[in-house]
Amino acid sequence: WSLTERCKLGLSSSGGDKHGKKKSPYLAAALSDDNEDEARMAAVATLQNLSDEPANLIQFTIVKDCIGTIIQIAREDVVRNEKTNLTSFMAKNTLVTLSHWFRKIATSGSERMGGMGLGNMA
Repeated sequence: WSLTERCKLGLSSSGGDKHGKKKSPYLAAALSDDNEDEARMAAVATLQNLSDEPANLIQFTIVKDCIGTIIQIAREDVVRNEKTNLTSFMAKNTLVTLSHWFRKIATSGSERMGGMGLGNMA
């Protein structure tokens, strides 16, 4: 399953059938629905879990507004001048994990070059 499919199915760690298909609103709707705190938390938890796998990184970038929505949720405590809640914390953790994978990809390219400086290039 791709991240896009998982978002559409609204996966979470609790509830759902044997394939993990949750019978609640779509993940994107859960993220934007302030009235459904439990569904919203489950949606962010799903994204946090998906961010642990580097193979999902590209999917995070091609799903429209995915990273922007995670940033918005991560900043809600600052914007509202409140204590960080679990949903906001998980969103921040998701961003840190995604950042880690982006950095890992960027540094692996320079490591492959074997420390070649501009002066060493033919």
